[in-house]
Formats: sequence, C-alpha cells, structure tokens
Amino acid sequence: MSWARLDDRFYTHRKVRRALRRSRSAIALHVLGITYACDQLTDGFVDDDFVLETLPDPLEREEALGVLIEAGLWVEAVDGFVIHDYLDYNPPASAVLERRRNDAERKARGRASSKRAQPVRADSARIPGGVRTESARPDPTPTQLPPLPPRTRGGRKREQSAYDKAVKDLAAAMYPTSREAVFVVRGALSEGATTHRQVREYVARWRPDLGGDEA
Repeated sequence: MSWARLDDRFYTHRKVRRALRRSRSAIALHVLGITYACDQLTDGFVDDDFVLETLPDPLEREEALGVLIEAGLWVEAVDGFVIHDYLDYNPPASAVLERRRNDAERKARGRASSKRAQPVRADSARIPGGVRTESARPDPTPTQLPPLPPRTRGGRKREQSAYDKAVKDLAAAMYPTSREAVFVVRGALSEGATTHRQVREYVARWRPDLGGDEA
C-alpha cells in the first residue's frame, strides 16, 4: 500500500483557498484525484472516467473542473487531466514499483532461506527425481486479444492519443471487469512486455487483485 501526500499547509495554499471559495466540489475532486493517482500509479494523471464517476452531475462537474483549471491546480490533458505539482509531493510510479520489487525480492530471499532450514523431503514417487516437468499446455491467452501496441516515445499528440487508446483497448480485452487495469498494463508495456503472457505475469506480480479475468 502506498500513501498519498499532502503538505500540512495545504489548507492555507493560495490556489486551494481560491478554489474553495468558488466550489467545495472542486476541492473534494482535487483531494480524491490525488489519492486516485497515487493508488493507480499514474504520476498525477486523472482520467475522464474517474472525474465522471466522482461528479456525475454535469453542471457540478463542469464548474469544479473549471475552478481547478483556472486556479492552476489541474491541467487539461489527452483523455483526462494532470494534477499540477503532483510529483513535487508524491514519488513517481517508477520509484514505487522499484520499492515494491525490492520488497518482493527481499521477502522471497527470506522464504528461500526459511525453506533451506527445513528438512529435505524424499523425492515424490510419482515424479521421477522429484522434478516436475514443465506443463505442455498452451498459453491460455486468448488468440482474439488485440495485439500489443508498439512502444511510443510520446512525440506528436495524435500518436500519443492513438497509443493511449490501444492500451485502453488491450486492458479492456484482457481484464474486462477491472477498469483500473489500464494503468498496470501500461506499466507492463513500459517495462518491455512483448507478449500477452508477459503482460499477465506483470499484472499478477504487481496487482494480483486484478488477476483472473479472461477476455
């Protein structure tokens, strides 16, 4: 679990006070957006769907977004918004994932050390030499899944938008009941995943709570 960070002088910030005077919903959306970005490791990006779900009333939503943008707390982006100065107070997704990876490796070494201290069991009579052969079952990834999008360096806004859409489509196909999967699927691609199996392994490692969905 990670923790979203707010300056303990947040309530006195000039931008925050200005936004609060105009719309309490704007501040509620801002704080919830910070926790959402931290939980989903988006580096401060808040997608349109989250905003819509948080403030379903169109007039209230439009007013809150206008206040946040005018106050300089949020910046418009493709398919959503970016929380201004988010990374000044919260660690980037890469640092969080690196910490989790180190923690997982440390725990794995601890488990391995504990197992070595246990008495060695006799070889199974059903498995020669106690070695389990690799399963011959095919990759369970459905063949109808969309292909993995090519990696992009950002570049033109149109190319980035097309890449973002391809990532969303892939996440929706692989995890149709998990709307949050788009962020961890994006992380798998950023880490160099080139097959659907590698994407699933990455998701199972970092977000096991999203596992189990099949297209």
